[in-house]
Amino acid sequence: MEWQGYFYIENLGLNDQQKQVLVSALQSWGLHNHALNPRDRNHWRIRPDGEAVLFEAVFDAENLTVTNLRTRLANLFGVNEQQIIMSTSQNQYGEMAVFSYNSVDRLRVGVFAGRQAGYADSQAAAQQFAIDFVSDWTEGEE
Repeated sequence: MEWQGYFYIENLGLNDQQKQVLVSALQSWGLHNHALNPRDRNHWRIRPDGEAVLFEAVFDAENLTVTNLRTRLANLFGVNEQQIIMSTSQNQYGEMAVFSYNSVDRLRVGVFAGRQAGYADSQAAAQQFAIDFVSDWTEGEE
């Protein structure tokens, strides 16, 4: 099933190589990367400190489940899937999951407004997030 909207990742304990592998994998997830409408294509904004990325596109909704993400993380990093612990929660921006390995939080993933939300709701939640954390996302910009 296709889902159009916004999600983000935040590094909590990945090294630089792991972070780059993950970001590169996620950059290929868009289902309509040759569409005429730019919002349909997978595009992203990297936070100035390089520790978080916002994505927008049409995605396979199954890719954004915590179970699927855990499997993909295990495959990307060559670790046992059962050793990746995940905790989920909901906040004012949508669904959120934290993935831990060896008792260390490594990655936070958030789906703006949740996977059941429509594009407008996801966009509104992402915009509110950007407003609330504007200083994190505009450091050094004029």
